[in-house]
Amino acid sequence: MTLVLILLAALSVASALFFLGAQRHHGGLRSRQEQDAEDAAQLKFLEEYQRAREQRSRRGNPEPDGPEVGKSGGS
Repeated sequence: MTLVLILLAALSVASALFFLGAQRHHGGLRSRQEQDAEDAAQLKFLEEYQRAREQRSRRGNPEPDGPEVGKSGGS
């Protein structure tokens, strides 16, 4: 009887580890896809930023418009 309980416990531990490993593996793939999508979005942003910066440079304003250093926005 004790041997059956030990084997049953070992089987449940093994199946739990297998399930967690499979879940981690699939989760890793999903996070890799999310990372790839994030990288693509960041690359697109950087390309658009560079294009806009080149256009500003051609117009004589190489830096983006924004608050000047030393000036407060509202007070």
